[in-house]
Amino acid sequence: MESIRYLFLRDLKKTWPVFLAGLLLFVGSGLLEIIISYRASVNGFDSQVTGIVMTAFYVGFLLGTLVAPQFISFFRHAWAFRLYAGLVVLTAYLLAVSQNPVEWTLLQVVNGISMGGLYVVIESWLNLQSCRKSRGFLLSLYMMCWYAGLAMGQVFLSVDLQNLADYFYLVCLMVTLSIIFITVPALKSPVFSGMRPFSLGQLREVKATSLSGSFFVGTSVGCIAGMAPVFAHSVGLSIQQVAFFCVSFIVGAVFSQFPVALLGARLDHLSLKLWLALSCVVICLGMFYLESENIVVLLGSAFLIGGLSFPIYSLSITHGYNNLKSPDAALSASAGLLLVNGLGAAIGPLLCGYLMGILDDVGFFLLLAVAHLLLAIHLVSQLVFSKQGEAAVSSAEN
Repeated sequence: MESIRYLFLRDLKKTWPVFLAGLLLFVGSGLLEIIISYRASVNGFDSQVTGIVMTAFYVGFLLGTLVAPQFISFFRHAWAFRLYAGLVVLTAYLLAVSQNPVEWTLLQVVNGISMGGLYVVIESWLNLQSCRKSRGFLLSLYMMCWYAGLAMGQVFLSVDLQNLADYFYLVCLMVTLSIIFITVPALKSPVFSGMRPFSLGQLREVKATSLSGSFFVGTSVGCIAGMAPVFAHSVGLSIQQVAFFCVSFIVGAVFSQFPVALLGARLDHLSLKLWLALSCVVICLGMFYLESENIVVLLGSAFLIGGLSFPIYSLSITHGYNNLKSPDAALSASAGLLLVNGLGAAIGPLLCGYLMGILDDVGFFLLLAVAHLLLAIHLVSQLVFSKQGEAAVSSAEN
């Protein structure tokens, strides 16, 4: 019997250029997210306007996940990646030369469509090129590349460039470099057949707990990506401290990915996600009531929240993929899970901006607490139903 390690290394050998391309893409994406939010704050946009601008990205993200299966089916994975990445480069350049919030909102929609498509390309590529036993570890490595790329991108904000527009040009460079790895001759696009056009009805094929995990983690990620720089700037942190605060969420996620994947291979996914969600609720409520502006406390809380919250997504998509009835549903499942994740991410910065406008800075941590509490409630309900179902089957057999 082939070991998990052998299967993981075998599948990694087939997909390593995708990881490197994704890493460079995520570096550019991470820098773009934080520089848009920070530049909006510097330009004097209020928190509600910034929330709308950041939400526009996730509106585009939703549209991108809806059309991506047909787009990938026509162009195949490699060419779809190149076309989407080229569109991200163009959008980043146009954002650099504009300071109008209306133009930013429209460009963010285009950027979201492109990034939504790229995420479907990468996740479905890895899913189609991995087996059931190695998938959890391969997707955990993917999430580590995602978070590490976002962290490195946000660290670039601490680099002293001449003006803010130069950061957008750096984004263009990183995303352009990502295309190089997709042109590696040894890299083969996945072969799939029978791909059905994506429809919302196909979400019934995905586990409910995978959908809820994807949605509420998306809400948290959207809140953190869109409003963490605004929160940090409003409590008086310097631009370098803003960067390190945002990076702390991601560093926590990077360090926890493989430990959580190992636990997920041995423990029940529902119970593991429940404990992770409840731990996040405790930390976020603690920060809400403390109202601390101490940089050490802020960095520590961000590290813990990222380490506990973000791995819930990789657990959710692994569980969702492993329970698909047909391999042909992989591309649509990727789009569906990303659609739900993007919907949560679109709501996150909008609600966070509204709460911060009412409750001031602490509204940031309150939204994170509520999102994880709602997830925990849903997971508890699913655990109860699961136990009742097992009891009913047991009594029927007796």
